[in-house]
Amino acid sequence: MTSGTCPKCGSNEIYTDTNVDGRFSTAGRNLVLAKGGILAPAFVGYDNYFCATCGYIERYVTDPSDRQLIAQNWSRVKPG
Repeated sequence: MTSGTCPKCGSNEIYTDTNVDGRFSTAGRNLVLAKGGILAPAFVGYDNYFCATCGYIERYVTDPSDRQLIAQNWSRVKPG
């Protein structure tokens, strides 16, 4: 989607919120991290990409330190 093409339907009608004021507010940007049985909310900035043709959405956590924090606290999905 970041290339401007939808991977689901092939449309070029892709939109993003990367230039929307206030997109890094905590509303809707709350990822819950769990480690050692203790839940702690973490507010993480991410970019949304939306296909206006089929409605498909992708979300990307852009900050490397936020990605590292998630990787340290979430369970890894093993292939296959």
